[in-house]
Amino acid sequence: MPQSKPPPPPAGPTKNKNSNGNTTTKQLPSPPPPPQPSSSSSQHRSATTTISMIKTATTSSPSSEQEHHLADSGLPSCIKSGLTPEEERSRRRRTCRFIQEASRQLKLDLNASGTSMVIFHRFYAVHSFLDHDRFEVAMACLLLAAKTEECSRKLNHVIREAWRLKNMAAKKGGSGAASTPELGDAVSDNVDKHGYLNEKSEEFVRLKEKILLLERVVLHTIGFELSIDHPFKFILIQIKKMIPQRHLEYVNPEKNKKLSHQLTKTAMDFASDSLQTNLCLKYAPKKIALTCIYMGAQYCKVRPTEGRAWLEILDSEGEFAMDELASIAVQIMELIADKKGCDLTMFESIRFDLTKMKKDVSGERGPPSLEKGMNRPVKRQHL
Repeated sequence: MPQSKPPPPPAGPTKNKNSNGNTTTKQLPSPPPPPQPSSSSSQHRSATTTISMIKTATTSSPSSEQEHHLADSGLPSCIKSGLTPEEERSRRRRTCRFIQEASRQLKLDLNASGTSMVIFHRFYAVHSFLDHDRFEVAMACLLLAAKTEECSRKLNHVIREAWRLKNMAAKKGGSGAASTPELGDAVSDNVDKHGYLNEKSEEFVRLKEKILLLERVVLHTIGFELSIDHPFKFILIQIKKMIPQRHLEYVNPEKNKKLSHQLTKTAMDFASDSLQTNLCLKYAPKKIALTCIYMGAQYCKVRPTEGRAWLEILDSEGEFAMDELASIAVQIMELIADKKGCDLTMFESIRFDLTKMKKDVSGERGPPSLEKGMNRPVKRQHL
Protein backbone atom coordinates (compact mmCIF):
# COMPACT_ATOMS: atom_id res chain seq x y z
CA MET A 1 0.00 0.00 0.00
CA PRO A 2 1.29 3.46 -0.80
CA GLN A 3 2.44 5.36 2.23
CA SER A 4 0.79 8.68 2.97
CA LYS A 5 2.97 11.75 2.80
CA PRO A 6 3.97 13.22 6.14
CA PRO A 7 2.39 16.58 6.97
CA PRO A 8 4.52 19.65 6.26
CA PRO A 9 6.53 20.93 9.23
CA PRO A 10 4.97 23.84 11.05
CA ALA A 11 6.36 27.30 10.63
CA GLY A 12 8.63 28.48 13.46
CA PRO A 13 11.76 27.23 15.24
CA THR A 14 12.80 23.52 15.14
CA LYS A 15 15.39 21.74 17.29
CA ASN A 16 18.11 19.47 15.80
CA LYS A 17 21.09 17.66 17.31
CA ASN A 18 24.55 18.11 15.79
CA SER A 19 27.42 15.58 15.74
CA ASN A 20 28.59 16.68 19.22
CA GLY A 21 25.21 15.96 20.72
CA ASN A 22 24.36 19.61 21.25
CA THR A 23 20.92 20.87 20.42
CA THR A 24 20.64 23.69 17.84
CA THR A 25 17.64 25.78 16.95
CA LYS A 26 16.81 26.59 13.33
CA GLN A 27 14.25 29.17 12.28
CA LEU A 28 12.04 27.96 9.42
CA PRO A 29 10.76 30.56 6.94
CA SER A 30 7.11 31.57 7.33
CA PRO A 31 4.76 30.70 4.44
CA PRO A 32 4.55 33.39 1.71
CA PRO A 33 1.54 35.74 1.81
CA PRO A 34 -1.27 35.14 -0.72
CA PRO A 35 -0.85 37.04 -4.01
CA GLN A 36 -2.55 40.42 -4.07
CA PRO A 37 -4.72 41.34 -7.08
CA SER A 38 -3.08 43.74 -9.50
CA SER A 39 -4.46 47.20 -10.11
CA SER A 40 -5.34 46.26 -13.71
CA SER A 41 -7.44 43.29 -12.55
CA SER A 42 -9.25 45.45 -10.00
CA GLN A 43 -9.93 48.05 -12.69
CA HIS A 44 -11.28 45.30 -14.96
CA ARG A 45 -13.61 44.07 -12.19
CA SER A 46 -14.77 47.64 -11.60
CA ALA A 47 -15.48 48.14 -15.31
CA THR A 48 -17.26 44.77 -15.51
CA THR A 49 -19.43 45.71 -12.52
CA THR A 50 -20.38 48.99 -14.16
CA ILE A 51 -21.30 47.30 -17.43
CA SER A 52 -23.40 44.73 -15.58
CA MET A 53 -25.29 47.59 -13.93
CA ILE A 54 -25.90 49.11 -17.35
CA LYS A 55 -27.16 45.78 -18.74
CA THR A 56 -29.50 45.41 -15.74
CA ALA A 57 -30.89 48.88 -16.32
CA THR A 58 -31.63 48.13 -19.97
CA THR A 59 -33.43 44.88 -19.28
CA SER A 60 -35.64 45.96 -16.40
CA SER A 61 -37.65 48.94 -15.29
CA PRO A 62 -35.11 51.55 -14.16
CA SER A 63 -35.27 52.23 -10.47
CA SER A 64 -34.45 55.60 -8.95
CA GLU A 65 -30.99 54.29 -7.98
CA GLN A 66 -30.22 53.17 -11.52
CA GLU A 67 -31.53 56.42 -12.96
CA HIS A 68 -29.23 58.31 -10.59
CA HIS A 69 -26.26 56.17 -11.61
CA LEU A 70 -26.95 56.68 -15.30
CA ALA A 71 -27.80 60.37 -15.02
CA ASP A 72 -25.61 62.60 -17.16
CA SER A 73 -24.28 64.43 -14.11
CA GLY A 74 -23.06 61.13 -12.66
CA LEU A 75 -20.98 60.08 -15.68
CA PRO A 76 -17.17 60.00 -15.27
CA SER A 77 -16.61 62.93 -17.65
CA CYS A 78 -18.72 65.14 -15.38
CA ILE A 79 -17.33 63.85 -12.07
CA LYS A 80 -13.62 63.46 -12.88
CA SER A 81 -13.11 65.98 -15.69
CA GLY A 82 -15.47 68.74 -14.62
CA LEU A 83 -17.49 68.78 -17.84
CA THR A 84 -21.06 70.02 -17.57
CA PRO A 85 -23.82 67.56 -18.58
CA GLU A 86 -24.44 69.69 -21.69
CA GLU A 87 -20.77 69.46 -22.71
CA GLU A 88 -20.75 65.72 -22.06
CA ARG A 89 -23.86 65.20 -24.21
CA SER A 90 -22.44 67.41 -26.95
CA ARG A 91 -19.23 65.38 -27.19
CA ARG A 92 -21.18 62.13 -27.33
CA ARG A 93 -23.41 63.45 -30.11
CA ARG A 94 -20.60 64.87 -32.21
CA THR A 95 -18.52 61.70 -31.92
CA CYS A 96 -21.52 59.50 -32.78
CA ARG A 97 -22.13 61.62 -35.89
CA PHE A 98 -18.47 61.02 -36.73
CA ILE A 99 -19.02 57.25 -36.28
CA GLN A 100 -22.10 57.31 -38.51
CA GLU A 101 -20.28 59.17 -41.27
CA ALA A 102 -17.24 56.89 -40.98
CA SER A 103 -19.60 53.89 -41.20
CA ARG A 104 -20.95 55.24 -44.49
CA GLN A 105 -17.42 55.65 -45.84
CA LEU A 106 -16.59 52.10 -44.76
CA LYS A 107 -19.90 50.83 -46.22
CA LEU A 108 -21.05 49.34 -42.90
CA ASP A 109 -24.72 48.54 -42.39
CA LEU A 110 -27.05 49.97 -39.74
CA ASN A 111 -26.35 47.19 -37.24
CA ALA A 112 -22.57 47.60 -37.43
CA SER A 113 -22.85 51.37 -37.10
CA GLY A 114 -25.28 51.01 -34.19
CA THR A 115 -23.08 48.44 -32.44
CA SER A 116 -20.06 50.73 -32.64
CA MET A 117 -22.05 53.59 -31.04
CA VAL A 118 -23.41 51.39 -28.24
CA ILE A 119 -19.87 50.17 -27.48
CA PHE A 120 -18.73 53.80 -27.50
CA HIS A 121 -21.47 54.81 -25.00
CA ARG A 122 -20.67 51.88 -22.72
CA PHE A 123 -16.96 52.70 -22.77
CA TYR A 124 -17.54 56.31 -21.73
CA ALA A 125 -19.96 55.22 -19.02
CA VAL A 126 -16.79 53.98 -17.29
CA HIS A 127 -14.07 56.34 -18.55
CA SER A 128 -13.83 60.09 -18.88
CA PHE A 129 -13.48 61.88 -22.20
CA LEU A 130 -10.18 63.31 -20.95
CA ASP A 131 -8.74 59.83 -20.29
CA HIS A 132 -8.74 58.74 -23.95
CA ASP A 133 -9.04 60.54 -27.27
CA ARG A 134 -12.69 60.06 -28.25
CA PHE A 135 -11.97 59.82 -32.00
CA GLU A 136 -9.34 57.11 -31.49
CA VAL A 137 -11.78 55.24 -29.24
CA ALA A 138 -14.38 55.63 -32.00
CA MET A 139 -12.00 53.98 -34.49
CA ALA A 140 -11.47 51.06 -32.10
CA CYS A 141 -15.26 50.75 -31.67
CA LEU A 142 -15.75 50.71 -35.45
CA LEU A 143 -13.14 47.98 -35.79
CA LEU A 144 -14.76 45.86 -33.07
CA ALA A 145 -18.30 46.39 -34.33
CA ALA A 146 -17.37 45.40 -37.88
CA LYS A 147 -15.91 42.13 -36.58
CA THR A 148 -18.94 41.50 -34.35
CA GLU A 149 -21.47 42.03 -37.15
CA GLU A 150 -19.48 39.81 -39.53
CA CYS A 151 -18.53 42.60 -41.93
CA SER A 152 -14.95 43.07 -40.76
CA ARG A 153 -12.74 45.75 -42.26
CA LYS A 154 -8.96 45.86 -42.33
CA LEU A 155 -7.39 48.04 -39.66
CA ASN A 156 -5.52 50.14 -42.22
CA HIS A 157 -8.79 50.79 -44.08
CA VAL A 158 -10.58 51.89 -40.90
CA ILE A 159 -7.74 54.21 -39.90
CA ARG A 160 -7.42 55.75 -43.37
CA GLU A 161 -11.13 56.54 -43.75
CA ALA A 162 -11.69 57.68 -40.17
CA TRP A 163 -8.54 59.80 -40.07
CA ARG A 164 -9.40 61.41 -43.42
CA LEU A 165 -12.86 62.31 -42.09
CA LYS A 166 -11.36 63.74 -38.92
CA ASN A 167 -8.75 65.66 -40.91
CA MET A 168 -11.40 67.15 -43.20
CA ALA A 169 -13.50 68.20 -40.22
CA ALA A 170 -10.52 69.92 -38.59
CA LYS A 171 -9.66 71.83 -41.76
CA LYS A 172 -13.26 72.68 -42.58
CA GLY A 173 -13.88 73.85 -39.03
CA GLY A 174 -11.24 76.54 -39.22
CA SER A 175 -11.86 78.50 -36.07
CA GLY A 176 -14.07 75.63 -34.93
CA ALA A 177 -11.01 73.38 -34.71
CA ALA A 178 -9.43 75.84 -32.33
CA SER A 179 -12.50 75.65 -30.10
CA THR A 180 -12.34 71.84 -30.22
CA PRO A 181 -8.89 70.99 -28.80
CA GLU A 182 -9.66 67.25 -28.59
CA LEU A 183 -9.24 67.06 -32.39
CA GLY A 184 -5.54 66.83 -31.54
CA ASP A 185 -3.14 66.35 -34.45
CA ALA A 186 -5.87 65.75 -37.03
CA VAL A 187 -4.24 68.16 -39.49
CA SER A 188 -1.01 66.65 -40.83
CA ASP A 189 1.41 67.06 -43.73
CA ASN A 190 1.76 63.28 -44.21
CA VAL A 191 -1.21 63.06 -46.55
CA ASP A 192 -1.61 62.17 -50.20
CA LYS A 193 -3.56 64.11 -52.81
CA HIS A 194 -6.83 62.39 -51.79
CA GLY A 195 -6.48 63.40 -48.15
CA TYR A 196 -5.47 59.99 -46.76
CA LEU A 197 -2.72 59.59 -44.18
CA ASN A 198 0.43 57.97 -45.58
CA GLU A 199 0.59 54.38 -44.32
CA LYS A 200 4.41 54.47 -44.24
CA SER A 201 4.58 57.55 -42.05
CA GLU A 202 5.54 57.37 -38.37
CA GLU A 203 2.23 59.00 -37.50
CA PHE A 204 0.24 56.19 -39.14
CA VAL A 205 2.34 53.50 -37.42
CA ARG A 206 1.88 55.21 -34.04
CA LEU A 207 -1.88 55.55 -34.59
CA LYS A 208 -2.14 51.90 -35.67
CA GLU A 209 -0.43 50.71 -32.49
CA LYS A 210 -2.65 52.93 -30.38
CA ILE A 211 -5.87 51.67 -31.98
CA LEU A 212 -4.79 48.05 -31.40
CA LEU A 213 -4.14 48.87 -27.74
CA LEU A 214 -7.44 50.71 -27.41
CA GLU A 215 -9.27 47.76 -28.92
CA ARG A 216 -8.14 45.63 -25.98
CA VAL A 217 -8.92 48.39 -23.48
CA VAL A 218 -12.45 48.72 -24.88
CA LEU A 219 -12.99 44.94 -24.74
CA HIS A 220 -11.94 44.79 -21.09
CA THR A 221 -14.05 47.83 -20.25
CA ILE A 222 -17.27 46.39 -21.67
CA GLY A 223 -16.55 42.97 -20.17
CA PHE A 224 -16.24 41.34 -23.63
CA GLU A 225 -20.01 41.77 -24.04
CA LEU A 226 -20.47 42.12 -27.80
CA SER A 227 -23.96 40.65 -28.25
CA ILE A 228 -26.02 43.81 -28.74
CA ASP A 229 -29.64 44.21 -29.85
CA HIS A 230 -30.78 47.35 -31.65
CA PRO A 231 -34.19 49.02 -32.03
CA PHE A 232 -34.16 48.38 -35.79
CA LYS A 233 -35.27 44.74 -35.69
CA PHE A 234 -38.02 45.50 -33.16
CA ILE A 235 -39.35 48.26 -35.42
CA LEU A 236 -39.68 45.83 -38.32
CA ILE A 237 -41.33 43.17 -36.14
CA GLN A 238 -43.82 45.56 -34.57
CA ILE A 239 -44.86 47.29 -37.80
CA LYS A 240 -45.32 43.94 -39.57
CA LYS A 241 -47.57 42.95 -36.68
CA MET A 242 -49.66 46.15 -36.61
CA ILE A 243 -50.24 46.76 -40.33
CA PRO A 244 -51.96 43.42 -41.21
CA GLN A 245 -54.15 43.76 -38.12
CA ARG A 246 -55.17 47.23 -39.31
CA HIS A 247 -54.28 48.93 -36.07
CA LEU A 248 -53.03 52.06 -37.90
CA GLU A 249 -54.34 54.33 -40.61
CA TYR A 250 -53.47 57.66 -42.19
CA VAL A 251 -55.47 60.68 -41.18
CA ASN A 252 -56.02 60.89 -44.93
CA PRO A 253 -57.15 57.29 -45.83
CA GLU A 254 -56.11 57.69 -49.49
CA LYS A 255 -52.44 57.22 -48.51
CA ASN A 256 -52.87 53.90 -46.69
CA LYS A 257 -51.16 51.93 -49.48
CA LYS A 258 -47.82 53.55 -48.62
CA LEU A 259 -48.29 53.29 -44.85
CA SER A 260 -45.87 50.45 -44.08
CA HIS A 261 -42.95 51.81 -46.13
CA GLN A 262 -43.16 55.41 -44.97
CA LEU A 263 -43.73 54.55 -41.30
CA THR A 264 -40.83 52.09 -41.28
CA LYS A 265 -38.43 54.56 -42.88
CA THR A 266 -39.36 57.40 -40.51
CA ALA A 267 -39.17 55.19 -37.40
CA MET A 268 -35.77 53.89 -38.53
CA ASP A 269 -34.51 57.46 -38.88
CA PHE A 270 -35.62 58.29 -35.33
CA ALA A 271 -33.97 55.10 -34.05
CA SER A 272 -30.72 56.00 -35.81
CA ASP A 273 -30.81 59.45 -34.20
CA SER A 274 -31.46 57.94 -30.77
CA LEU A 275 -28.11 56.15 -30.92
CA GLN A 276 -26.39 59.51 -30.66
CA THR A 277 -27.63 59.74 -27.06
CA ASN A 278 -27.03 57.46 -24.08
CA LEU A 279 -30.61 56.15 -24.21
CA CYS A 280 -29.15 52.72 -24.98
CA LEU A 281 -27.71 52.74 -21.43
CA LYS A 282 -31.07 53.49 -19.83
CA TYR A 283 -33.76 51.67 -21.79
CA ALA A 284 -34.18 48.34 -23.54
CA PRO A 285 -33.97 48.54 -27.36
CA LYS A 286 -37.59 47.37 -27.72
CA LYS A 287 -38.87 50.36 -25.72
CA ILE A 288 -36.80 52.74 -27.84
CA ALA A 289 -38.21 51.04 -30.97
CA LEU A 290 -41.83 51.46 -29.79
CA THR A 291 -41.20 55.15 -29.09
CA CYS A 292 -39.68 55.62 -32.56
CA ILE A 293 -42.75 53.99 -34.13
CA TYR A 294 -44.99 56.36 -32.18
CA MET A 295 -42.93 59.41 -33.22
CA GLY A 296 -42.79 58.22 -36.82
CA ALA A 297 -46.56 57.80 -36.86
CA GLN A 298 -47.09 61.30 -35.50
CA TYR A 299 -44.67 62.72 -38.06
CA CYS A 300 -46.42 60.86 -40.93
CA LYS A 301 -49.88 61.81 -39.62
CA VAL A 302 -50.82 58.23 -38.80
CA ARG A 303 -53.29 57.38 -36.02
CA PRO A 304 -54.65 54.22 -34.33
CA THR A 305 -57.87 52.84 -35.81
CA GLU A 306 -61.19 52.69 -33.96
CA GLY A 307 -60.09 55.20 -31.35
CA ARG A 308 -57.53 52.86 -29.74
CA ALA A 309 -54.91 54.25 -27.37
CA TRP A 310 -51.29 54.30 -28.52
CA LEU A 311 -50.03 52.30 -25.54
CA GLU A 312 -52.67 49.66 -26.26
CA ILE A 313 -51.42 48.92 -29.78
CA LEU A 314 -47.73 49.48 -29.07
CA ASP A 315 -47.52 47.17 -26.07
CA SER A 316 -50.38 44.78 -25.48
CA GLU A 317 -48.45 43.12 -22.63
CA GLY A 318 -48.46 46.28 -20.50
CA GLU A 319 -44.67 46.41 -20.01
CA PHE A 320 -44.26 49.90 -21.53
CA ALA A 321 -45.11 52.77 -19.18
CA MET A 322 -46.33 56.18 -20.27
CA ASP A 323 -43.45 57.88 -18.42
CA GLU A 324 -40.94 55.82 -20.42
CA LEU A 325 -42.57 56.73 -23.73
CA ALA A 326 -42.56 60.43 -22.84
CA SER A 327 -38.97 60.42 -21.52
CA ILE A 328 -37.51 58.67 -24.58
CA ALA A 329 -39.49 60.84 -27.01
CA VAL A 330 -38.43 64.09 -25.33
CA GLN A 331 -34.73 63.15 -25.37
CA ILE A 332 -34.87 62.26 -29.07
CA MET A 333 -36.67 65.52 -29.88
CA GLU A 334 -34.11 67.54 -27.92
CA LEU A 335 -31.35 65.88 -29.95
CA ILE A 336 -33.02 66.63 -33.28
CA ALA A 337 -33.82 70.20 -32.21
CA ASP A 338 -30.05 70.89 -32.15
CA LYS A 339 -29.59 69.94 -35.80
CA LYS A 340 -29.08 72.66 -38.36
CA GLY A 341 -32.01 73.28 -40.69
CA CYS A 342 -34.41 71.11 -38.69
CA ASP A 343 -38.11 71.95 -38.96
CA LEU A 344 -38.92 72.27 -35.27
CA THR A 345 -42.65 72.72 -35.82
CA MET A 346 -43.04 68.98 -36.44
CA PHE A 347 -42.66 68.38 -32.70
CA GLU A 348 -45.73 70.38 -31.77
CA SER A 349 -48.20 67.58 -32.47
CA ILE A 350 -45.98 65.06 -30.68
CA ARG A 351 -45.70 67.23 -27.55
CA PHE A 352 -49.43 67.94 -27.58
CA ASP A 353 -50.33 64.26 -27.94
CA LEU A 354 -47.88 63.19 -25.23
CA THR A 355 -49.34 65.76 -22.87
CA LYS A 356 -52.86 64.56 -23.59
CA MET A 357 -51.96 60.89 -23.14
CA LYS A 358 -50.19 61.52 -19.86
CA LYS A 359 -53.19 63.42 -18.53
CA ASP A 360 -55.49 60.58 -19.57
CA VAL A 361 -53.27 57.99 -17.88
CA SER A 362 -52.33 59.69 -14.62
CA GLY A 363 -53.94 63.12 -14.59
CA GLU A 364 -50.48 64.69 -14.38
CA ARG A 365 -48.81 67.34 -16.47
CA GLY A 366 -47.25 66.32 -19.75
CA PRO A 367 -43.57 65.91 -20.69
CA PRO A 368 -41.10 68.77 -20.33
CA SER A 369 -41.65 71.54 -22.85
CA LEU A 370 -39.19 72.00 -25.70
CA GLU A 371 -40.00 75.66 -26.20
CA LYS A 372 -36.59 76.77 -24.89
CA GLY A 373 -34.83 74.42 -27.28
CA MET A 374 -37.01 75.56 -30.16
CA ASN A 375 -36.51 79.25 -29.58
CA ARG A 376 -32.76 79.24 -29.09
CA PRO A 377 -30.61 79.85 -32.21
CA VAL A 378 -29.18 76.69 -33.69
CA LYS A 379 -25.40 76.85 -34.12
CA ARG A 380 -23.46 74.71 -36.53
CA GLN A 381 -21.47 72.07 -34.69
CA HIS A 382 -18.12 70.71 -35.82
CA LEU A 383 -16.72 67.26 -35.23
